[in-house]
Amino acid sequence: MGVRLRGAIWYFVQDVPKDVREHFGGSPQIWESLRTKDKTAAKRLGAARYAAFWDKVDAIREPAETTTATAASPESASVLLDPQTLLAAVDRWKVAVIDECHVAAYNGYDCPYPDLLDSHLTYAFQRYHWPDIDDLEGRLATALRDQGISLTDGHPVLAQVHLRRAFADAWKTAASYAGDFKHQIFGGWTPANRTALDQGHRASAEVTAPHKGSPKVGSPRISEVLDLYIKSEKPKEGDTYRRTYFRRLIEHVGDIPIEEVTPPQLTELRGMLASYPVSKRQDVSEMSLQEAIAWNLASGEPQSLTPQTIRKKWFSSYRAVFDWAVDQEYCSHNRVAKVMPSKEWDQTEDREPYEPNELRAIFSTPLFQGCEVDRREDGTVYGYRKRPGALALKDASYWLPILALYGGYRLHEIGAAPAKDVQVEDGIHFLNLENRNDLKTPFSRRKVRLHPEIIRLGFLNFVDGRLSAGAEMLFDLPPSDDPDDYAKGWGKWFNLWLEGNGVKVPKKAFHTFRHTVRRALREADVTDPIADCVIGHKTPGMGAQYGKGVGLWKRDEAVRKISYPSLPSIS
Repeated sequence: MGVRLRGAIWYFVQDVPKDVREHFGGSPQIWESLRTKDKTAAKRLGAARYAAFWDKVDAIREPAETTTATAASPESASVLLDPQTLLAAVDRWKVAVIDECHVAAYNGYDCPYPDLLDSHLTYAFQRYHWPDIDDLEGRLATALRDQGISLTDGHPVLAQVHLRRAFADAWKTAASYAGDFKHQIFGGWTPANRTALDQGHRASAEVTAPHKGSPKVGSPRISEVLDLYIKSEKPKEGDTYRRTYFRRLIEHVGDIPIEEVTPPQLTELRGMLASYPVSKRQDVSEMSLQEAIAWNLASGEPQSLTPQTIRKKWFSSYRAVFDWAVDQEYCSHNRVAKVMPSKEWDQTEDREPYEPNELRAIFSTPLFQGCEVDRREDGTVYGYRKRPGALALKDASYWLPILALYGGYRLHEIGAAPAKDVQVEDGIHFLNLENRNDLKTPFSRRKVRLHPEIIRLGFLNFVDGRLSAGAEMLFDLPPSDDPDDYAKGWGKWFNLWLEGNGVKVPKKAFHTFRHTVRRALREADVTDPIADCVIGHKTPGMGAQYGKGVGLWKRDEAVRKISYPSLPSIS
């Protein structure tokens, strides 16, 4: 799982799979001291421990595979089968299963193979972790029997690693398509793909695609194309994240010539990304693609990429680079376009607000109730304020969640706000976002009344202190690796704070406060146009014109209605 700081010493921490726990003292998790206070050294030592741990696990599991392979009876061993016949049967099974799932979903029925939607089981197939797959030989024998090859229990071929791996690869592909079909995404399963899979070689799926032109001789590798693209186009968002997206693509398909990338490979990657962690922790980003997914699934409450993130960030980056490669004649056509997730995926993203018990947990922590803090030699505060104490440290980490809870702000809206934008008009204190040019949409530019609870807690005194000190920004925040997002570094800290204090809720983060405010306004019988004006949403139809003309007094009336009866008193 990575390295963690306990006191002043770094430790290697790893969840232990159930089937090998007896070899690790029966513990579900191990903590091993790395005997260092240096984070960089801890990462290096932790990576070595991680590799050694899985080497040991594989060594423990290997005898089990050997035992299975030798358990055949004399009768079963008498049936001799050609390897190519078996592999072709597995390919036919794969196509038949995808076809069944496709037809069922298209007609509104549930997936006929529900196990394909089990992410933990599919991950075990991806890693070829046979002991983690319930009744592996039975599943393989059933697949072969469906294609006309009947085997007795314990036949030696069922233990052949080569055949098992072929079956695992077939399972992964079928699971990826089944996930698409579940979300009513049917474009990736075309006659060309079906023919290619039915023939057992994916590359042939390209032959029916329209060609813009012949690629140059010796198509460059993916990494080379990416470097050329960044050098030529100098994308506004920089290259850090784009390189991360392509590093994961290369891990999946290899650093092959870009002309050889196939739509089924991209479809498989898209399915894997649905289990990829959202964590920005350095130790997680340094893991391999498979290790990062394993770490996420092993957490018990996986925090995975949303469909919107996969579409708008990952696959949009792939499409942009492939489009450029086509223009440069490095490849014949854009493979990504055929499997690009549609906006239908965004509808699957969780938009739930925080529940009352979740809000109680967050605002009952020492950060909001009084804490002890850790300070560096220069006096600056660090850490996650887990220890209860008498100190009410009202800095950015204290104010930002409270402001979001009572105002529905996006993090960048308040995190990057100038101190002078806290203003007063007709006795109403508000945050003026109307003159900002760095907001998400034109509808984000608005005046938001400061809730009475925010004023009661002393926010105006905090603002006066900032102005008196000559501060330009409302908050001093950690450094950000994105020059266009001042608050991004703090956003990473907040996610780690949620985890460190045990109040992290799957698929919920700082942005969830906006949905929480939306629900609070709705429960207070505030109309949607007024609510949209408060939180900076576009209102459909005529409501947009109505909302545009709402005065500050009307927004003040709406904000005052925001209430959380179950919330603990904040100090």
